[in-house]
Amino acid sequence: MTNNLNKELLAWDAPEHLLGTRTVPWKIVIFLTVVLFLVGGILLNSWTFSVAVAVFTVVYFQIHRGEEKSFRIVLTNMGVKIGKKEIPYGQLKGFWVIYNPPYVGTLNLLTHGKMAREYTIQLNGQDPYLIKSILEKKVDELKDRKESFTDLIIRIINI
Repeated sequence: MTNNLNKELLAWDAPEHLLGTRTVPWKIVIFLTVVLFLVGGILLNSWTFSVAVAVFTVVYFQIHRGEEKSFRIVLTNMGVKIGKKEIPYGQLKGFWVIYNPPYVGTLNLLTHGKMAREYTIQLNGQDPYLIKSILEKKVDELKDRKESFTDLIIRIINI
């Protein structure tokens, strides 16, 4: 990003997702919930459900073991860079910021097209008003957007 056409306006490192502290009681509750679902599926003769729960559990813990991944987020004159992925402003339908410290602080981007995708980027201490002031010059702010119910539940139960 050395030329003026792609000038860096703001940059920060953001974790892929936030994982709170997982205490022993949290681990016990998750373990008991998984066991309950597995046993319930077996008792109700729903083997497919039990297999799905087992596979989901193994995949989840494989993905979340080890170090937390983080990405370099860069806002430029031309677009947004998330790690190695560059999204020109022309591909963005809009953005919104969810900011309710200390619980949640995210920048959300929505792309155009059939393969529209929503990106959720942790603010990680960045000023949401500065981010909004940069983006609103290039992309529509979707002010009616709120934190999704799924994101809320995932944040509350810390998975």
